[in-house]
Amino acid sequence: MSDPRHDEEIDALRARVADLELRAREHGLLREELERSERRYRNLVEKQHEGLGIVDPDERFTFANPAAHRIFGVATGTLVGRSLEEFTDPESFAKVKAQTALRKERQESVYEMELLRADGERRIILVSASPQLDDAGDLTGTFGVFRDVTEIHSSLAERERLEQQLRHSQKMETAGRLAGGVAHDFNNLLTVVQGSAELMLLRMRHDDPLLSLVKEILEASDMASSLTRQLLAFSTKQVLDLAILDPVDVVRRLERMLRRLIGENIEVAVRTDTEVGQIRADRGQLEQVLINLAVNARDAMPGGGKLSIEVKPERVDVAIDPSLAGDWARISVEDTGVGMSPEVVERIFEPFFTTKEKARGTGLGLSMVYGIVRQIGGQVRVASQPGKGSRFDLYLPQVTETVDDDEPSDAGRRSEPPGMATILVVEDDAGVRRLASLVLKTKGYKVLEAGRGSEAVEVLENASGPIHLVILDVILPGRTGPELARLIGGRWPDLKVLYMSGYPDDALGAHGVLDEGQNFIAKPFSTTELVRKVRSILEG
Repeated sequence: MSDPRHDEEIDALRARVADLELRAREHGLLREELERSERRYRNLVEKQHEGLGIVDPDERFTFANPAAHRIFGVATGTLVGRSLEEFTDPESFAKVKAQTALRKERQESVYEMELLRADGERRIILVSASPQLDDAGDLTGTFGVFRDVTEIHSSLAERERLEQQLRHSQKMETAGRLAGGVAHDFNNLLTVVQGSAELMLLRMRHDDPLLSLVKEILEASDMASSLTRQLLAFSTKQVLDLAILDPVDVVRRLERMLRRLIGENIEVAVRTDTEVGQIRADRGQLEQVLINLAVNARDAMPGGGKLSIEVKPERVDVAIDPSLAGDWARISVEDTGVGMSPEVVERIFEPFFTTKEKARGTGLGLSMVYGIVRQIGGQVRVASQPGKGSRFDLYLPQVTETVDDDEPSDAGRRSEPPGMATILVVEDDAGVRRLASLVLKTKGYKVLEAGRGSEAVEVLENASGPIHLVILDVILPGRTGPELARLIGGRWPDLKVLYMSGYPDDALGAHGVLDEGQNFIAKPFSTTELVRKVRSILEG
Protein backbone atom coordinates (compact mmCIF):
# COMPACT_ATOMS: atom_id res chain seq x y z
CA MET A 1 0.00 0.00 0.00
CA SER A 2 1.08 3.45 -0.77
CA ASP A 3 1.64 6.02 1.90
CA PRO A 4 -1.09 8.71 1.80
CA ARG A 5 1.39 11.39 2.74
CA HIS A 6 3.61 10.37 -0.15
CA ASP A 7 0.67 10.66 -2.57
CA GLU A 8 -0.09 14.16 -1.31
CA GLU A 9 3.50 15.24 -1.92
CA ILE A 10 3.35 13.81 -5.44
CA ASP A 11 0.09 15.66 -6.16
CA ALA A 12 1.55 18.88 -4.79
CA LEU A 13 4.62 18.41 -6.94
CA ARG A 14 2.48 17.78 -10.02
CA ALA A 15 0.48 20.88 -9.29
CA ARG A 16 3.68 22.82 -8.89
CA VAL A 17 4.96 21.52 -12.21
CA ALA A 18 1.64 22.37 -13.89
CA ASP A 19 1.81 25.88 -12.44
CA LEU A 20 5.37 26.30 -13.66
CA GLU A 21 4.38 25.07 -17.13
CA LEU A 22 1.47 27.56 -17.15
CA ARG A 23 3.76 30.35 -16.08
CA ALA A 24 6.26 29.37 -18.74
CA ARG A 25 3.57 29.43 -21.40
CA GLU A 26 2.35 32.83 -20.14
CA HIS A 27 5.93 34.09 -20.12
CA GLY A 28 6.37 32.94 -23.72
CA LEU A 29 3.18 34.68 -24.70
CA LEU A 30 4.30 37.84 -22.95
CA ARG A 31 7.66 37.66 -24.69
CA GLU A 32 5.97 37.26 -28.06
CA GLU A 33 3.71 40.22 -27.25
CA LEU A 34 6.73 42.24 -26.20
CA GLU A 35 8.49 41.43 -29.46
CA ARG A 36 5.38 42.39 -31.46
CA SER A 37 5.13 45.59 -29.46
CA GLU A 38 8.77 46.37 -30.22
CA ARG A 39 8.24 45.77 -33.92
CA ARG A 40 5.22 48.10 -33.84
CA TYR A 41 7.35 50.69 -32.09
CA ARG A 42 10.03 50.45 -34.74
CA ASN A 43 7.45 50.77 -37.53
CA LEU A 44 5.72 53.69 -35.85
CA VAL A 45 8.76 55.54 -34.60
CA GLU A 46 11.95 54.54 -36.37
CA LYS A 47 10.44 54.12 -39.83
CA GLN A 48 8.16 57.15 -39.49
CA HIS A 49 8.60 59.76 -42.26
CA GLU A 50 7.79 62.55 -39.83
CA GLY A 51 10.32 63.53 -37.24
CA LEU A 52 9.48 62.49 -33.68
CA GLY A 53 11.35 63.79 -30.67
CA ILE A 54 11.21 64.58 -26.98
CA VAL A 55 12.86 67.67 -25.53
CA ASP A 56 13.29 68.64 -21.88
CA PRO A 57 12.09 72.00 -20.48
CA ASP A 58 15.39 73.55 -21.67
CA GLU A 59 14.60 72.46 -25.26
CA ARG A 60 17.32 69.77 -25.33
CA PHE A 61 16.58 66.50 -27.09
CA THR A 62 16.22 63.41 -24.91
CA PHE A 63 14.91 61.30 -27.78
CA ALA A 64 14.77 61.61 -31.59
CA ASN A 65 13.82 59.13 -34.30
CA PRO A 66 15.82 58.74 -37.55
CA ALA A 67 13.43 61.03 -39.48
CA ALA A 68 14.10 63.84 -36.99
CA HIS A 69 17.83 63.45 -37.62
CA ARG A 70 17.24 63.69 -41.40
CA ILE A 71 15.11 66.78 -41.01
CA PHE A 72 17.70 68.49 -38.80
CA GLY A 73 20.51 67.40 -41.12
CA VAL A 74 22.61 65.47 -38.60
CA ALA A 75 23.84 61.87 -38.37
CA THR A 76 21.58 59.34 -36.69
CA GLY A 77 22.16 59.13 -32.96
CA THR A 78 23.76 62.59 -32.62
CA LEU A 79 20.67 64.72 -31.87
CA VAL A 80 20.15 63.66 -28.23
CA GLY A 81 21.64 66.23 -25.86
CA ARG A 82 21.62 69.05 -28.43
CA SER A 83 19.34 72.09 -28.07
CA LEU A 84 16.80 73.41 -30.56
CA GLU A 85 18.59 76.75 -30.21
CA GLU A 86 21.48 75.36 -32.28
CA PHE A 87 19.15 74.95 -35.26
CA THR A 88 17.29 78.26 -35.21
CA ASP A 89 17.94 81.97 -35.38
CA PRO A 90 17.10 84.11 -32.31
CA GLU A 91 13.70 85.09 -33.68
CA SER A 92 12.63 81.51 -34.34
CA PHE A 93 13.95 80.28 -30.98
CA ALA A 94 11.98 83.02 -29.21
CA LYS A 95 8.87 81.59 -30.90
CA VAL A 96 9.79 78.12 -29.60
CA LYS A 97 10.19 79.43 -26.04
CA ALA A 98 6.84 81.19 -26.28
CA GLN A 99 5.22 77.89 -27.21
CA THR A 100 6.96 76.22 -24.25
CA ALA A 101 5.25 78.71 -21.95
CA LEU A 102 1.92 77.57 -23.35
CA ARG A 103 2.75 73.95 -22.70
CA LYS A 104 3.45 74.72 -19.05
CA GLU A 105 -0.23 75.54 -18.95
CA ARG A 106 -0.86 72.00 -20.25
CA GLN A 107 -1.80 73.22 -23.71
CA GLU A 108 -0.90 71.52 -26.95
CA SER A 109 0.38 73.78 -29.73
CA VAL A 110 0.97 73.75 -33.48
CA TYR A 111 3.30 76.30 -35.00
CA GLU A 112 5.86 76.87 -37.76
CA MET A 113 9.53 77.55 -37.21
CA GLU A 114 12.42 78.28 -39.55
CA LEU A 115 15.03 75.57 -39.18
CA LEU A 116 18.69 76.19 -39.91
CA ARG A 117 20.03 72.74 -40.69
CA ALA A 118 23.53 71.62 -39.80
CA ASP A 119 24.49 71.93 -43.51
CA GLY A 120 23.37 75.58 -43.57
CA GLU A 121 20.14 75.03 -45.53
CA ARG A 122 17.05 76.81 -44.27
CA ARG A 123 13.81 74.84 -44.06
CA ILE A 124 10.30 75.58 -42.82
CA ILE A 125 9.15 73.07 -40.17
CA LEU A 126 5.62 72.53 -38.88
CA VAL A 127 5.81 71.52 -35.21
CA SER A 128 3.02 69.78 -33.29
CA ALA A 129 3.96 69.80 -29.58
CA SER A 130 2.30 67.97 -26.65
CA PRO A 131 3.34 68.50 -23.00
CA GLN A 132 4.65 65.63 -20.87
CA LEU A 133 3.68 66.05 -17.22
CA ASP A 134 4.63 64.19 -14.05
CA ASP A 135 2.17 63.05 -11.36
CA ALA A 136 2.31 66.49 -9.80
CA GLY A 137 1.36 68.11 -13.07
CA ASP A 138 4.75 69.72 -13.69
CA LEU A 139 6.21 69.87 -17.20
CA THR A 140 8.97 67.29 -17.63
CA GLY A 141 9.34 67.51 -21.36
CA THR A 142 7.64 67.97 -24.71
CA PHE A 143 6.78 65.36 -27.31
CA GLY A 144 7.09 66.92 -30.76
CA VAL A 145 6.18 65.91 -34.29
CA PHE A 146 8.28 67.70 -36.94
CA ARG A 147 7.10 67.97 -40.55
CA ASP A 148 9.14 69.65 -43.31
CA VAL A 149 6.69 71.91 -45.19
CA THR A 150 9.26 73.93 -47.17
CA GLU A 151 8.02 72.66 -50.54
CA ILE A 152 4.41 73.40 -49.60
CA HIS A 153 5.49 76.89 -48.61
CA SER A 154 7.30 77.31 -51.92
CA SER A 155 4.21 76.21 -53.82
CA LEU A 156 2.04 78.60 -51.85
CA ALA A 157 4.56 81.39 -52.37
CA GLU A 158 4.61 80.69 -56.13
CA ARG A 159 0.82 80.66 -56.20
CA GLU A 160 0.73 83.93 -54.31
CA ARG A 161 3.27 85.39 -56.76
CA LEU A 162 1.18 84.30 -59.75
CA GLU A 163 -2.01 85.64 -58.14
CA GLN A 164 -0.23 88.92 -57.45
CA GLN A 165 0.91 89.07 -61.08
CA LEU A 166 -2.67 88.44 -62.21
CA ARG A 167 -4.04 91.15 -59.93
CA HIS A 168 -1.37 93.55 -61.16
CA SER A 169 -2.11 92.66 -64.79
CA GLN A 170 -5.84 93.19 -64.25
CA LYS A 171 -5.20 96.52 -62.56
CA MET A 172 -2.96 97.64 -65.42
CA GLU A 173 -5.53 96.49 -67.98
CA THR A 174 -8.29 98.44 -66.24
CA ALA A 175 -6.08 101.52 -66.04
CA GLY A 176 -5.24 101.06 -69.72
CA ARG A 177 -8.89 100.97 -70.79
CA LEU A 178 -9.57 104.11 -68.76
CA ALA A 179 -6.51 105.87 -70.15
CA GLY A 180 -7.38 104.93 -73.73
CA GLY A 181 -10.96 106.10 -73.37
CA VAL A 182 -9.87 109.43 -71.93
CA ALA A 183 -7.28 109.84 -74.70
CA HIS A 184 -9.92 109.17 -77.39
CA ASP A 185 -12.28 111.92 -76.26
CA PHE A 186 -9.46 114.30 -75.39
CA ASN A 187 -7.80 113.85 -78.78
CA ASN A 188 -10.98 114.90 -80.58
CA LEU A 189 -11.04 118.09 -78.52
CA LEU A 190 -7.33 118.71 -79.04
CA THR A 191 -7.66 118.27 -82.80
CA VAL A 192 -10.21 121.08 -82.91
CA VAL A 193 -8.24 123.32 -80.53
CA GLN A 194 -4.91 122.82 -82.27
CA GLY A 195 -6.30 123.05 -85.81
CA SER A 196 -8.35 126.15 -85.08
CA ALA A 197 -5.36 127.87 -83.46
CA GLU A 198 -3.20 127.04 -86.50
CA LEU A 199 -5.80 128.49 -88.89
CA MET A 200 -6.03 131.63 -86.75
CA LEU A 201 -2.26 131.94 -86.81
CA LEU A 202 -2.24 131.82 -90.62
CA ARG A 203 -4.68 134.75 -90.78
CA MET A 204 -2.95 136.97 -88.21
CA ARG A 205 -0.45 139.73 -88.88
CA HIS A 206 2.92 139.48 -87.22
CA ASP A 207 2.08 142.52 -85.04
CA ASP A 208 -1.36 141.26 -83.97
CA PRO A 209 -1.69 141.70 -80.15
CA LEU A 210 -3.37 138.28 -79.89
CA LEU A 211 -0.55 136.47 -81.70
CA SER A 212 1.27 135.51 -78.49
CA LEU A 213 -1.93 134.10 -76.98
CA VAL A 214 -2.56 131.89 -80.01
CA LYS A 215 1.01 130.61 -79.81
CA GLU A 216 0.44 129.82 -76.13
CA ILE A 217 -2.62 127.80 -77.14
CA LEU A 218 -0.55 125.84 -79.67
CA GLU A 219 2.22 125.14 -77.17
CA ALA A 220 -0.28 123.94 -74.56
CA SER A 221 -2.03 121.72 -77.11
CA ASP A 222 1.34 120.24 -78.14
CA MET A 223 2.04 119.33 -74.50
CA ALA A 224 -1.43 117.87 -74.12
CA SER A 225 -0.94 115.88 -77.32
CA SER A 226 2.24 114.41 -75.89
CA LEU A 227 0.36 113.32 -72.77
CA THR A 228 -2.39 111.61 -74.75
CA ARG A 229 0.18 109.80 -76.91
CA GLN A 230 1.77 108.42 -73.76
CA LEU A 231 -1.64 107.39 -72.44
CA LEU A 232 -2.33 105.53 -75.66
CA ALA A 233 1.06 103.86 -75.49
CA PHE A 234 0.33 102.65 -71.96
CA SER A 235 -3.12 101.36 -72.95
CA THR A 236 -1.50 99.46 -75.89
CA LYS A 237 -4.05 101.09 -78.20
CA GLN A 238 -1.69 103.21 -80.25
CA VAL A 239 -1.17 102.48 -83.94
CA LEU A 240 2.22 100.91 -84.66
CA ASP A 241 4.01 100.94 -88.00
CA LEU A 242 5.81 97.63 -87.56
CA ALA A 243 8.96 96.64 -89.42
CA ILE A 244 11.58 93.91 -89.12
CA LEU A 245 14.47 95.46 -87.19
CA ASP A 246 17.90 94.52 -85.94
CA PRO A 247 17.86 95.55 -82.22
CA VAL A 248 21.64 95.92 -82.23
CA ASP A 249 21.37 98.42 -85.10
CA VAL A 250 18.62 100.34 -83.27
CA VAL A 251 20.76 100.70 -80.15
CA ARG A 252 23.96 101.58 -82.04
CA ARG A 253 22.21 104.28 -84.07
CA LEU A 254 20.76 105.75 -80.87
CA GLU A 255 23.99 105.56 -78.86
CA ARG A 256 25.46 108.92 -79.87
CA MET A 257 22.25 110.81 -79.14
CA LEU A 258 21.92 109.10 -75.74
CA ARG A 259 25.45 110.17 -74.80
CA ARG A 260 24.56 113.80 -75.53
CA LEU A 261 21.22 113.47 -73.78
CA ILE A 262 22.37 112.18 -70.40
CA GLY A 263 25.43 114.42 -69.94
CA GLU A 264 29.17 114.09 -69.53
CA ASN A 265 29.12 113.14 -65.83
CA ILE A 266 27.58 109.74 -66.64
CA GLU A 267 29.61 106.99 -68.28
CA VAL A 268 27.79 105.09 -71.04
CA ALA A 269 28.73 101.49 -71.83
CA VAL A 270 27.05 99.66 -74.72
CA ARG A 271 27.54 95.91 -75.20
CA THR A 272 25.99 93.98 -78.08
CA ASP A 273 25.97 90.38 -79.23
CA THR A 274 26.26 89.52 -82.92
CA GLU A 275 23.95 86.52 -82.50
CA VAL A 276 20.84 88.55 -81.61
CA GLY A 277 17.89 87.74 -83.86
CA GLN A 278 15.55 90.16 -85.61
CA ILE A 279 12.46 91.67 -83.97
CA ARG A 280 9.22 93.15 -85.29
CA ALA A 281 8.69 96.61 -83.84
CA ASP A 282 8.00 100.25 -84.57
CA ARG A 283 11.48 101.83 -84.78
CA GLY A 284 10.36 105.23 -83.55
CA GLN A 285 8.47 103.78 -80.60
CA LEU A 286 11.34 101.46 -79.64
CA GLU A 287 13.76 104.38 -79.74
CA GLN A 288 11.37 106.34 -77.50
CA VAL A 289 11.38 103.43 -75.03
CA LEU A 290 15.18 103.50 -74.82
CA ILE A 291 15.27 107.28 -74.53
CA ASN A 292 12.78 107.21 -71.65
CA LEU A 293 14.78 104.57 -69.80
CA ALA A 294 18.00 106.53 -70.34
CA VAL A 295 16.44 109.77 -69.08
CA ASN A 296 15.09 107.99 -65.99
CA ALA A 297 18.55 106.55 -65.37
CA ARG A 298 20.09 110.01 -65.71
CA ASP A 299 17.64 111.46 -63.18
CA ALA A 300 18.49 108.62 -60.77
CA MET A 301 22.21 109.58 -60.91
CA PRO A 302 22.29 113.34 -60.16
CA GLY A 303 25.90 113.08 -59.00
CA GLY A 304 27.03 111.00 -61.95
CA GLY A 305 27.38 107.26 -62.43
CA LYS A 306 27.31 104.61 -65.12
CA LEU A 307 24.61 103.68 -67.63
CA SER A 308 24.96 100.23 -69.21
CA ILE A 309 22.97 99.08 -72.24
CA GLU A 310 23.26 95.46 -73.32
CA VAL A 311 21.70 93.65 -76.28
CA LYS A 312 21.90 89.86 -76.38
CA PRO A 313 19.81 86.78 -77.20
CA GLU A 314 18.28 84.90 -74.31
CA ARG A 315 16.36 81.66 -73.99
CA VAL A 316 14.22 81.30 -70.85
CA ASP A 317 13.30 77.78 -69.79
CA VAL A 318 9.71 77.12 -68.74
CA ALA A 319 10.96 75.65 -65.46
CA ILE A 320 12.64 78.95 -64.58
CA ASP A 321 9.77 81.29 -65.48
CA PRO A 322 6.68 79.88 -67.26
CA SER A 323 5.40 83.36 -68.10
CA LEU A 324 8.67 84.24 -69.84
CA ALA A 325 9.52 80.94 -71.53
CA GLY A 326 10.84 81.27 -75.09
CA ASP A 327 13.54 82.85 -77.26
CA TRP A 328 14.01 86.59 -76.90
CA ALA A 329 16.16 89.50 -77.93
CA ARG A 330 16.90 91.08 -74.55
CA ILE A 331 17.75 94.78 -74.23
CA SER A 332 18.89 95.66 -70.72
CA VAL A 333 19.26 99.22 -69.40
CA GLU A 334 21.06 99.40 -66.05
CA ASP A 335 22.16 102.32 -63.90
CA THR A 336 24.14 102.84 -60.69
CA GLY A 337 21.65 105.34 -59.28
CA VAL A 338 19.62 105.66 -56.12
CA GLY A 339 17.50 102.56 -56.80
CA MET A 340 13.92 101.90 -55.74
CA SER A 341 12.12 100.20 -52.88
CA PRO A 342 9.91 97.13 -53.58
CA GLU A 343 6.83 99.29 -53.02
CA VAL A 344 7.94 101.74 -55.72
CA VAL A 345 8.92 98.97 -58.15
CA GLU A 346 5.43 97.51 -57.86
CA ARG A 347 3.86 100.77 -59.03
CA ILE A 348 6.34 102.28 -61.48
CA PHE A 349 4.36 101.35 -64.60
CA GLU A 350 1.11 102.87 -63.34
CA PRO A 351 0.13 106.02 -65.27
CA PHE A 352 0.79 109.27 -63.39
CA PHE A 353 2.77 107.52 -60.64
CA THR A 354 6.13 109.24 -60.16
CA THR A 355 8.70 109.75 -57.44
CA LYS A 356 10.04 112.88 -59.11
CA GLU A 357 9.21 116.42 -58.11
CA LYS A 358 5.93 117.67 -59.52
CA ALA A 359 7.55 119.92 -62.11
CA ARG A 360 9.99 117.25 -63.32
CA GLY A 361 7.76 114.42 -64.45
CA THR A 362 4.22 113.38 -65.36
CA GLY A 363 4.54 109.71 -64.38
CA LEU A 364 3.82 108.55 -67.94
CA GLY A 365 7.32 107.75 -69.23
CA LEU A 366 7.54 104.23 -67.82
CA SER A 367 3.84 103.67 -68.52
CA MET A 368 4.63 104.27 -72.17
CA VAL A 369 7.60 101.86 -71.98
CA TYR A 370 5.30 99.18 -70.54
CA GLY A 371 2.61 99.72 -73.19
CA ILE A 372 4.91 99.77 -76.22
CA VAL A 373 6.79 96.62 -75.20
CA ARG A 374 3.59 94.76 -74.35
CA GLN A 375 1.92 95.78 -77.62
CA ILE A 376 4.64 94.14 -79.71
CA GLY A 377 4.39 90.94 -77.67
CA GLY A 378 7.29 91.60 -75.31
CA GLN A 379 7.69 91.79 -71.56
CA VAL A 380 9.46 94.08 -69.11
CA ARG A 381 11.26 92.93 -65.96
CA VAL A 382 12.61 95.28 -63.29
CA ALA A 383 15.24 94.68 -60.60
CA SER A 384 16.16 97.41 -58.15
CA GLN A 385 17.24 98.01 -54.56
CA PRO A 386 17.62 101.29 -52.69
CA GLY A 387 21.16 102.55 -53.12
CA LYS A 388 22.08 99.81 -55.60
CA GLY A 389 20.70 101.12 -58.88
CA SER A 390 18.03 99.74 -61.21
CA ARG A 391 17.91 97.38 -64.16
CA PHE A 392 15.19 97.20 -66.82
CA ASP A 393 15.16 94.10 -69.04
CA LEU A 394 13.13 94.34 -72.25
CA TYR A 395 12.30 90.89 -73.63
CA LEU A 396 11.36 91.29 -77.31
CA PRO A 397 10.19 88.27 -79.36
CA GLN A 398 12.57 87.21 -82.12
CA VAL A 399 11.37 86.67 -85.69
CA THR A 400 12.95 84.91 -88.67
CA GLU A 401 12.21 87.47 -91.40
CA THR A 402 14.92 89.69 -92.87
CA VAL A 403 15.34 93.35 -92.01
CA ASP A 404 12.99 95.66 -93.91
CA ASP A 405 14.39 98.18 -96.36
CA ASP A 406 13.80 101.67 -94.97
CA GLU A 407 13.73 103.27 -98.41
CA PRO A 408 10.23 103.67 -99.85
CA SER A 409 9.51 102.54 -103.37
CA ASP A 410 8.69 105.05 -106.12
CA ALA A 411 6.74 102.47 -108.09
CA GLY A 412 3.14 103.30 -108.87
CA ARG A 413 3.38 107.03 -108.06
CA ARG A 414 0.94 109.32 -109.80
CA SER A 415 0.05 112.95 -109.41
CA GLU A 416 -3.31 114.40 -108.38
CA PRO A 417 -2.85 118.18 -108.11
CA PRO A 418 -4.78 120.13 -105.46
CA GLY A 419 -8.08 121.49 -106.68
CA MET A 420 -8.61 118.48 -108.94
CA ALA A 421 -9.34 115.98 -106.13
CA THR A 422 -12.58 115.42 -104.21
CA ILE A 423 -12.37 114.20 -100.62
CA LEU A 424 -15.12 112.75 -98.43
CA VAL A 425 -14.60 113.30 -94.68
CA VAL A 426 -16.51 110.77 -92.52
CA GLU A 427 -16.34 111.76 -88.85
CA ASP A 428 -19.03 111.62 -86.16
CA ASP A 429 -17.47 114.45 -84.12
CA ALA A 430 -18.84 117.62 -85.74
CA GLY A 431 -15.95 119.83 -84.57
CA VAL A 432 -13.26 117.57 -86.02
CA ARG A 433 -15.26 117.11 -89.23
CA ARG A 434 -15.70 120.85 -89.77
CA LEU A 435 -12.03 121.55 -89.02
CA ALA A 436 -10.71 118.87 -91.42
CA SER A 437 -13.05 120.07 -94.15
CA LEU A 438 -12.03 123.72 -93.67
CA VAL A 439 -8.30 122.89 -93.77
CA LEU A 440 -8.64 120.87 -96.97
CA LYS A 441 -10.83 123.47 -98.64
CA THR A 442 -8.23 126.17 -97.98
CA LYS A 443 -5.77 123.98 -99.95
CA GLY A 444 -8.08 123.83 -102.96
CA TYR A 445 -9.69 120.44 -102.49
CA LYS A 446 -13.39 119.85 -102.96
CA VAL A 447 -14.72 118.41 -99.69
CA LEU A 448 -17.86 116.43 -98.90
CA GLU A 449 -18.94 115.50 -95.37
CA ALA A 450 -20.73 112.64 -93.60
CA GLY A 451 -21.35 111.98 -89.90
CA ARG A 452 -21.86 108.20 -90.05
CA GLY A 453 -21.36 105.24 -92.36
CA SER A 454 -24.83 105.21 -93.90
CA GLU A 455 -24.50 108.90 -94.80
CA ALA A 456 -21.10 108.21 -96.39
CA VAL A 457 -22.54 105.47 -98.64
CA GLU A 458 -25.39 107.80 -99.62
CA VAL A 459 -22.93 110.59 -100.53
CA LEU A 460 -20.85 108.17 -102.64
CA GLU A 461 -23.91 106.87 -104.47
CA ASN A 462 -25.22 110.37 -105.26
CA ALA A 463 -21.89 112.06 -106.07
CA SER A 464 -21.95 113.96 -109.37
CA GLY A 465 -18.29 113.24 -110.06
CA PRO A 466 -15.48 110.95 -108.92
CA ILE A 467 -14.38 110.94 -105.26
CA HIS A 468 -10.66 110.33 -104.93
CA LEU A 469 -10.18 109.90 -101.17
CA VAL A 470 -12.28 109.01 -98.13
CA ILE A 471 -11.02 110.11 -94.71
CA LEU A 472 -12.58 107.72 -92.18
CA ASP A 473 -12.72 107.90 -88.41
CA VAL A 474 -11.90 104.43 -87.08
CA ILE A 475 -14.78 104.39 -84.60
CA LEU A 476 -18.12 105.40 -86.14
CA PRO A 477 -21.70 104.91 -84.95
CA GLY A 478 -23.35 101.92 -86.60
CA ARG A 479 -20.23 100.39 -88.13
CA THR A 480 -16.48 100.87 -87.72
CA GLY A 481 -14.28 102.67 -90.22
CA PRO A 482 -12.63 99.43 -91.43
CA GLU A 483 -16.05 97.82 -91.93
CA LEU A 484 -17.15 100.80 -94.00
CA ALA A 485 -13.86 100.67 -95.92
CA ARG A 486 -14.48 97.03 -96.88
CA LEU A 487 -17.94 97.96 -98.16
CA ILE A 488 -16.50 100.89 -100.13
CA GLY A 489 -13.70 98.75 -101.52
CA GLY A 490 -16.19 96.24 -102.88
CA ARG A 491 -18.19 98.88 -104.75
CA TRP A 492 -15.55 101.53 -105.49
CA PRO A 493 -12.26 99.60 -105.67
CA ASP A 494 -10.15 102.57 -106.88
CA LEU A 495 -11.18 104.80 -103.97
CA LYS A 496 -8.33 105.52 -101.53
CA VAL A 497 -8.89 105.48 -97.75
CA LEU A 498 -7.18 107.40 -94.93
CA TYR A 499 -8.03 106.31 -91.38
CA MET A 500 -7.90 108.76 -88.50
CA SER A 501 -8.44 108.17 -84.81
CA GLY A 502 -7.37 109.15 -81.33
CA TYR A 503 -8.02 105.60 -80.09
CA PRO A 504 -7.86 102.76 -82.65
CA ASP A 505 -9.33 100.15 -80.24
CA ASP A 506 -7.78 97.30 -82.26
CA ALA A 507 -10.10 98.12 -85.18
CA LEU A 508 -7.22 98.52 -87.62
CA GLY A 509 -5.93 94.99 -87.12
CA ALA A 510 -4.36 92.84 -84.45
CA HIS A 511 -3.49 95.03 -81.44
CA GLY A 512 -3.76 98.28 -83.39
CA VAL A 513 -1.09 97.29 -85.90
CA LEU A 514 -1.48 98.74 -89.39
CA ASP A 515 -2.09 96.13 -92.07
CA GLU A 516 -0.07 96.46 -95.23
CA GLY A 517 -1.32 99.26 -97.47
CA GLN A 518 -3.37 101.05 -94.79
CA ASN A 519 -3.00 104.79 -94.31
CA PHE A 520 -3.45 106.34 -90.89
CA ILE A 521 -3.18 109.72 -89.18
CA ALA A 522 -3.40 109.98 -85.40
CA LYS A 523 -5.43 112.59 -83.58
CA PRO A 524 -4.65 115.24 -82.62
CA PHE A 525 -3.00 116.16 -85.90
CA SER A 526 -1.82 119.54 -87.11
CA THR A 527 -3.20 121.14 -90.24
CA THR A 528 0.21 120.66 -91.88
CA GLU A 529 0.25 116.94 -91.04
CA LEU A 530 -3.24 116.45 -92.50
CA VAL A 531 -2.44 118.26 -95.75
CA ARG A 532 0.90 116.45 -96.15
CA LYS A 533 -0.72 113.05 -95.53
CA VAL A 534 -3.55 113.68 -97.99
CA ARG A 535 -1.16 114.89 -100.66
CA SER A 536 1.16 111.88 -100.24
CA ILE A 537 -1.77 109.45 -100.61
CA LEU A 538 -3.14 111.16 -103.69
CA GLU A 539 0.29 111.34 -105.32
CA GLY A 540 1.47 107.78 -104.76
